[in-house]
Amino acid sequence: VFDCPFHVILGNHDYDDQKGKADVELAYTTAHPQTRWSLPKNYYRLDLPADKPLVTILQLDSNYHVLDKAAQKAQETWMEEELSRDRAPWT
Repeated sequence: VFDCPFHVILGNHDYDDQKGKADVELAYTTAHPQTRWSLPKNYYRLDLPADKPLVTILQLDSNYHVLDKAAQKAQETWMEEELSRDRAPWT
């Protein structure tokens, strides 16, 4: 049994012809916090372990073909801010 958390990020298959699939996946974490599935936003920061991080993971949504300019700019601004913040020894 592979009993560990899954910190996922949206991929191109999540934006396929099924309208709203990405929204459903994003809502799943909120609706089912007890599961191993973790997708809090379409881009987010993860520090592991949480108490004294050794690694900082910046999860990005690279599906620019479906993101509008405002969403692209918001993610770029977030990334710049995250890179300017303190991080674990490995990012």
